[in-house]
Amino acid sequence: MCLAILAILAHENAACEELRNSRMFLKLLEAVLKTGNRMNVGTTRGDAHAFKLDTLLKLVDVKGAME
Repeated sequence: MCLAILAILAHENAACEELRNSRMFLKLLEAVLKTGNRMNVGTTRGDAHAFKLDTLLKLVDVKGAME
C-alpha cells in the first residue's frame, strides 16, 4: 500500500513539473488573465496580476455577448 501511494505521488509530482515547464500552459494562463482583465475593465478587478487556479473551473460558466 505504501509503495502504491509513493508511486501515485511520484506520478503527480512529474505531472506538476511538466506543467511548470510548459510554455503552452503558461501562455494559456496569460490568455485567461488578459481575458479576465478585459472583461472586468473599469472595475477593481480589471487590473489583476494573478488569479487563483480554482478560477479555471469557473471558465465553463462564462458567457460572452456577441456583437
